[in-house]
Amino acid sequence: MGRLEQWLPEAGLEPVLIPGAELPENLDGFAGLVLLGGGFMPDDDLHHPFLARERRLTTEALDAGLPLLGLCLGGQLLAHVTGGGVTAQSGETERGMCALTVLPAAAADPLFGDLPGIPDEPLWMIENHEDSVTALPPSATLLVSSGECPIQAFRVGERAWGLQFHPRRGRSGWRRGTRPRSRSRASTGRRWLRRQWSTRRRTRRSRGR
Repeated sequence: MGRLEQWLPEAGLEPVLIPGAELPENLDGFAGLVLLGGGFMPDDDLHHPFLARERRLTTEALDAGLPLLGLCLGGQLLAHVTGGGVTAQSGETERGMCALTVLPAAAADPLFGDLPGIPDEPLWMIENHEDSVTALPPSATLLVSSGECPIQAFRVGERAWGLQFHPRRGRSGWRRGTRPRSRSRASTGRRWLRRQWSTRRRTRRSRGR
């Protein structure tokens, strides 16, 4: 889970990492949903049967207004569920730390609007993908783009985000020459998690989870 193991508890939440084969039937008692990455397509049910349930849980979170964050494959799965297009080996392959452009539409966004230096400076994030979202969901707002991969981050509704990049990953384990995410941006991530999920925390506790 990377930095999420630190950020979620700092926001007053207990992270629960659940393997695909052990996904719950529903999201009762959960305060939000984070969809992590993987090296396959979001509809590859033949090789990864748990994806059908993950898509159902994503739809449940959207219908219930639960905060949802999809990272890499997770963002692609969110796009797939909400009517967007995802292309395998799209030609938009990215590896390592990449410079992204935060768009004007992100100025009032709860996730990206507070980032320091935006939009005057590029947003540096770690990427590791060859599949990508190639058609934005009809109801989505595009927030972050780049020349190599135009759909880098989008929001569906008020509380669901899909990201092609990996904010949870730090510099450790990546090649030399990458630029680490700044402390100020990490602090912004923690503040966002606290705002987005604190309203659900009491509900989760009252249900004994």
